[in-house]
Amino acid sequence: MEYFGITDVGKRRQSNQDCFALREVGGCLVAVVCDGMGGANGGKIASEIACETFTDHLCERIGELSEEGTEKLFSVLDRLVQTSVDLANEKIYKLSLKNKELSGMGTTLVGCVICKHKVVLFNIGDSCIYHVRGERVRKLTRDHSLVQTLIDSGQISPEEAAHHPNKNIITRVVGVDEHVKADISRINLSSGYLLLCSDGLSNYFTGPDLAFFVGEEGEVSQKAELLVNYANAKGGADNITAVLISL
Repeated sequence: MEYFGITDVGKRRQSNQDCFALREVGGCLVAVVCDGMGGANGGKIASEIACETFTDHLCERIGELSEEGTEKLFSVLDRLVQTSVDLANEKIYKLSLKNKELSGMGTTLVGCVICKHKVVLFNIGDSCIYHVRGERVRKLTRDHSLVQTLIDSGQISPEEAAHHPNKNIITRVVGVDEHVKADISRINLSSGYLLLCSDGLSNYFTGPDLAFFVGEEGEVSQKAELLVNYANAKGGADNITAVLISL
């Protein structure tokens, strides 16, 4: 398994509020992407706190439980993920209450734990995960956003959502409320690529675009850099983060 992560400020932002983590522990790979919100300072602080707090706690517990075997670890991974989310959420929420300048800050959080062919996916917000294999591209996460709610209720089409004026309104975020629940799912994957990214990347890509760039010859680092360069070439309106994992 090969992997690489890259983040870029983009063409129009003054600071980068995206953050990512990649760690191997107990025979597993943990990958996380966060996209902050709440002003330049607040968004950056929220994403960094979430990324570090969540990943530190989850990796510590995986390291402890991995000695008992993969089956034991996977039986409790959902609970470990949510506990790690709770810790990150509490830390950001309490800090925002103490500091008026950071009031309302929050962050998306999307990621996965990969152990052999087993994958646990988790998501809060509108950062997302794709599975790319050949020409087939599947989005594995569901956005917590206003436009996704409108799509689900049949009020707008996915094509209309791409240009909706309220496209950036997120309905679930780490750190804004006292409690937040992650969407957690499991999947078995033995081939292809997993792409974790912020909306600064996903907003510029269609499925065929992703299949083309990820399917190109080269190392995963080259593919990830190509994705970021393409998003910048298309406008780079937001911070751009891509974590690419070869299965």
